[in-house]
Amino acid sequence: RRMFNESVDGLIRRADKYSRIALIYIDLDHFKFVNDNYGHKVGDVLLQEFAQRLTNVVRLKDIVMGDDRDLARLAGDEFAVIVHDFPDDMVLNKMADRILAIFSAGFNCSAGHFPVTASIGIAVYPKDGDNSTDLIVNADAAMYQAKDAGKNQYAYYSQKLALKARREQQIETELKKKDFSEFVLYYMPLIDAKSGNIMGVEALLRWFSSELGVVSPAEFIPIAESRGLFEDLDLWVFNRALDDLDSLQGILGESGKLSINISSAQLGSNVFFLNLMSALQKKGCLSQYLELEITETFEAIMSSQVEANLNLFKQAGFSLALDDFGAGHTSLIQLMDYPIDVIKIDKSLIDRMMGGGLNLVIALIHFCKRQDIFVTAEGVETAEQAEALREAGVDALQGYYYDQPLALDKLLEKYSNTNN
Repeated sequence: RRMFNESVDGLIRRADKYSRIALIYIDLDHFKFVNDNYGHKVGDVLLQEFAQRLTNVVRLKDIVMGDDRDLARLAGDEFAVIVHDFPDDMVLNKMADRILAIFSAGFNCSAGHFPVTASIGIAVYPKDGDNSTDLIVNADAAMYQAKDAGKNQYAYYSQKLALKARREQQIETELKKKDFSEFVLYYMPLIDAKSGNIMGVEALLRWFSSELGVVSPAEFIPIAESRGLFEDLDLWVFNRALDDLDSLQGILGESGKLSINISSAQLGSNVFFLNLMSALQKKGCLSQYLELEITETFEAIMSSQVEANLNLFKQAGFSLALDDFGAGHTSLIQLMDYPIDVIKIDKSLIDRMMGGGLNLVIALIHFCKRQDIFVTAEGVETAEQAEALREAGVDALQGYYYDQPLALDKLLEKYSNTNN
């Protein structure tokens, strides 16, 4: 790594104002999965064989390269390539495509076949940095942009990306302060499809930062998860929701459910279940009134520990809901294998339903009913959608057609007499 940085800085010192030097930053997606499930020896074989293929890919006649310091493994599963004396960005595009082609069907090596892909970020001297540190930082930021866009892609650093990276850094800095006085829970009503009455609520986290203003959950939750800051947030949400449970039962009754979202990253934690049970005991609450929502993407990290935790939650009396169903890749066969009580059909599938996908939704609902799975449709925005979903047989409806997320006092004021 040190030699690589020296090589970059040496090229920059010798460059004139017309020279172009590019840094290509490569991160292997899902490499942790290989280490965790197959062991570090297998991971080492994968890294070694990728390094050799990377060397072969970039040592082509259309690229003028120097010596071996132009390629490096910077850390863990992160690699970098320096390209210099190239005429235009087409050269970089072709190189990035060749690197991604190594993972066109996962990664095959002598240790086996693995679901590993790559995300690539590209930064170019002088516009994206005039030293090795800046080029690496900016290429790394571009790499995360490629990763966020769906992996096995490449992205160039840009000013827009710089603003996004700066915003993410600001959010991360504020999250690390753990000032929970800035957070509040809102509650999204869940409507019984038959009676039209409120039958449950979903707790939704809102952040009113003194430094950043209102920060959308779509912004801060992925950052909290990717930076390992989700545990304290999840526990705060869980405890705060338990504080509100008595008040909520006043409008929901004994059969109503309080639904709480948990980070899918928590599902592999050995202590997460114990933390929730400890909170329940301290608050004197019963798990039978609680539903834990996990996003459909949890299937990608399914492991023996995750499966064990899900079964522990079930045994402890929690209801388990699979959120955003239809937005990810969970199959119906996998759905049968998970200890899931509820699926929440994603808004994207509801929107498609009105454009010709109604039969698919009906088939999904009927399948779930045969598996004794409760079906909720989320993201309902029109009377037409609501009526079609009721006729299709959904059990519950949720969306702005019925109501928006409300602060506890507003929720109680609005629904205090609706179920009486």
